Amino acid sequence: MNYIIFDMEWNQPSSPKEKKHALAHGEIIQIGFFVLSDSLEILHKEEILIKPVCYPVINKYVAILTGITQEIIETGASFDKAIHRMAEFFSDDTILFTWGDDDMPILRENMKYHNITDITLPMHYNLQRFFCAQTDTPSRQIGLKTAAEHYNIEADVQAHDALNDAYLTLLVAKRLDIPAGIADYAKYSLPRNEKNAQQPWLNSKALFLIEQEFGGSFDGMASFCRNIPLRCSECGNSLKLNSLCRHGKAAFVTTAFCEKHGGYFIRYEHKNNTVVTSVYTLNEAFERLYRSRLRKKEKREKYKQIYKAQAKCKKEKQT
Repeated sequence: MNYIIFDMEWNQPSSPKEKKHALAHGEIIQIGFFVLSDSLEILHKEEILIKPVCYPVINKYVAILTGITQEIIETGASFDKAIHRMAEFFSDDTILFTWGDDDMPILRENMKYHNITDITLPMHYNLQRFFCAQTDTPSRQIGLKTAAEHYNIEADVQAHDALNDAYLTLLVAKRLDIPAGIADYAKYSLPRNEKNAQQPWLNSKALFLIEQEFGGSFDGMASFCRNIPLRCSECGNSLKLNSLCRHGKAAFVTTAFCEKHGGYFIRYEHKNNTVVTSVYTLNEAFERLYRSRLRKKEKREKYKQIYKAQAKCKKEKQT
């Protein structure tokens, strides 16, 4: 048995015209991986730059996040060479690990685009789910940095570098029960292709509704919603809310938890000068929706940071 923990960075379209290209989710430009024994001892580590052909111009935001410039990426290998290099370490008993669910779909999409059919990807597991299950973390969308902080792991590494992120994933993996995670994985894997994935409340009955007048604009709705007191329908204890995520033009969603009676899904909808708060028992469909909205929110926040950094640099140059 051997394990491979890997991470990737990918380029995004630089113009609206490029968005129509086949690689809708991104073109891989960097792969970092660790080959490990079954006791998580490092047998090999490697990082490979990949020269993009689908989106040949490096997206300026990707460049800021990763530090990979146009000059650097021009020196990269082909995707074909890079994936075949990592595949040299695949065997019949290899297991792939990543942090999160994004890497494998993008890897498969890139392999399909490059017509690579002679490589069979090994079994894959998302260590993020191991962590959440083994630490009793209600939300399944936990960032790698947050997981490292949970274990008081201090690693002076630059984020958004494939090898560095793979290394931080390895440090977290060393704190997890890997065999137990593999054995129990089916219990906390989410089903795909659910009906009404974007509106799971259509298949569920609300535990209770709260209607409150709200004459403000939608911009102020989030603050208003955070101040609505919510209590567990079983014991009456105050619920601990997670981050609010926008859902559509006039709604927010979040999850909340009671220490004794589990999770809830909350939807706030603004209509006719009223905020309607609907509370449901948290299930996998609601969890899946919330995770997808949280991912989008995190991406928006990341781009906001980039814009602020660019504006600051521009202002400093002008002065």
